[in-house]
Amino acid sequence: VVENRPGASSKIGTEAVMMKLVEKGDDRQQVHEMIRVLSFKAWDEVMKDRPNPLVGMLAGDRRISSKLGPAEVRRLLDPMHHTGDAERRCRRLVRDSIDPVLKTYRKKVGISGGLEY
Repeated sequence: VVENRPGASSKIGTEAVMMKLVEKGDDRQQVHEMIRVLSFKAWDEVMKDRPNPLVGMLAGDRRISSKLGPAEVRRLLDPMHHTGDAERRCRRLVRDSIDPVLKTYRKKVGISGGLEY
């Protein structure tokens, strides 16, 4: 997630933005449609090999900025707030399943030093 955060943030958090706006009284279907339209406009830019502008588009849209500040929009879009217990579960998988196999077959697979995950 850390390596993919810049590219992932606008994709992962749009539902969180939508739900926060609904919580503040907006109509879910209208907010969904607004985010969908902005997402397609942002996608057009990405397809032209330009940076994904969706985060700025959402933070700068008056329909959103009237209820959520730019910092809150960025926080809601941050994928690190949407990973749940994935890091803990991944570390457990490596510790309980992968490391024991690697210790057993370390020489056969050509591993001589420590491993980075």
